[in-house]
Amino acid sequence: MKHSRWLVVALGALSVPSIALVVKRFYWLGSDTLRPRVVARVNESVITVAELQEQSNFANRMLDRWKREMPSISNDPTSLLGNIIDCKLLLQEAPLFEIDVDKDLSDLINEISKAARVKDEEQLKGIITADGINFDLYKANLKTSLIGRAIAREIVGEPIVVTDYEEQEYYKKFGSGFEEAEQVHLSEILIAPHLAGGLIPRQGMRDSRLVAARDKARKLLEQIRKGASFKDLARDESNGPSAKEGGDIGWFKRGTLAQPLEDIAFSLPRGGVSDEIFTRQGYLILKVIEHKRAGIPPLAEVKTQVEEAVRFLMLRRILRDHLFRLRGLSFIDVKSGNVDKWALEGALDPSHALMKAASLLLAAMIVIILNYRLVFREES
Repeated sequence: MKHSRWLVVALGALSVPSIALVVKRFYWLGSDTLRPRVVARVNESVITVAELQEQSNFANRMLDRWKREMPSISNDPTSLLGNIIDCKLLLQEAPLFEIDVDKDLSDLINEISKAARVKDEEQLKGIITADGINFDLYKANLKTSLIGRAIAREIVGEPIVVTDYEEQEYYKKFGSGFEEAEQVHLSEILIAPHLAGGLIPRQGMRDSRLVAARDKARKLLEQIRKGASFKDLARDESNGPSAKEGGDIGWFKRGTLAQPLEDIAFSLPRGGVSDEIFTRQGYLILKVIEHKRAGIPPLAEVKTQVEEAVRFLMLRRILRDHLFRLRGLSFIDVKSGNVDKWALEGALDPSHALMKAASLLLAAMIVIILNYRLVFREES
């Protein structure tokens, strides 16, 4: 039914292009004096200088943060307006496909919050805003990415099946992109002395509450070495935010932990448990769940990521063709002095808007996960 409705709309637009363009050009000319700061119009939507600048600032901020993990990544400022135009087209078309991604967006925000080890969207907003990133724009770009994927899936009409051959070919060509630094998957038990302010002052080394915390950590360590479940003890006894997950705090690459903690964690074998470690949050016990060496993992270990990458490329090609058609059916007027790169070089890939939104999503997750590990960021 959704496809039939879209076909009717598309055929209707094709049957009266001249009338539509005359009406829209009249509206554009009439609003030109009323909106002197408009740089482009996309059907009934406008793109202002302020929006262009806001998106530019957002992209630059995200890329600056991402370059810490991927120094070779770069930004092409000449494509910015074309990206925004394509995003406007996607947002305008969502109602025609009856697409509503609000729940998907909420689920995604919750997933990112969980990965960042914060309890809700408000705390996530605090982290992102602290990095100088506009949270509302961050959410809007995530939503556009979700809409683009949903539209591509609607066009396909059925799940995309990725074959083993396609996975193998992709891995042969792009396997180096999965190269990983040495990393460990850790669990923790934190025994905090519950001092005012949460952090232990350097002069408070002899505080009786700190001594009690140390003794408790040592007793738990003794139980673990006698065979007690680390996960159960973490869930029942840990004062850290990871307690409800059984102490699981995820993966850490070399260079992301405080040096004393890194030295200990990377020296332990798989399944190894540290002695109690003094930190300014209290006494910490670490367990290495897994330890991956640096290098390119075998296809079997990255099969899920490869499959998703192949599927994404397929959706990207579908969306590319669809955006070509949308641009042909739409009224796009760019003010003199501005450049719609994808109108000039559209054959390259007008689905760049979706790719940029997806890249920003990945960048945001990397930034959040790597920068919000309070226990490991504090001085030990």
